[in-house]
Amino acid sequence: GVDITPVDLNSTFNSVEGQFPNYKSIDKTDFTYIEIDAEDRSPNEPENQLVLQLPQVNNFVQAKYLATRRLIQSREDLIVNVKLDYSGIQLVAGDVVRVQQPVYGWGPLPDNPSNPDKLFRVVQMAEEKSEDGNLGARVTLTEYNEQVYQNIDISDYIPASNTGISYRDW
Repeated sequence: GVDITPVDLNSTFNSVEGQFPNYKSIDKTDFTYIEIDAEDRSPNEPENQLVLQLPQVNNFVQAKYLATRRLIQSREDLIVNVKLDYSGIQLVAGDVVRVQQPVYGWGPLPDNPSNPDKLFRVVQMAEEKSEDGNLGARVTLTEYNEQVYQNIDISDYIPASNTGISYRDW
């Protein structure tokens, strides 16, 4: 069985504030802001900002890259929960899997045998015992979109000299 849940519109992020200790300012907290363009939002979509703390990131380029990826991924709107037999135990979070479900048009269809499977990323996997005592897996998947991971051009932020912000240039 496949349990499909669309992401609630109120749970969809349309902006992100990334917080990180910037090495150029002696590890003081710095920020990066990204938001979805108005034309890419759903009608009547409420403002919903994600505050993302990145304590292991210490430069602007990495912080912006990760914040952008997290924001774009949050726009993918399908979450799938499946129970698998013992063969599903080999899955780990981060794996990309193919799902065939003809009811939803994923995978081969009678009128279109070459229809592609739907791709999902494993976000959570837990072993569980079934009623008959067999070991299986309960897996949570989120819709996978390769565009989330396409490279974007990010330049390092350098403040103007008259701002009073002291930055190391190394």
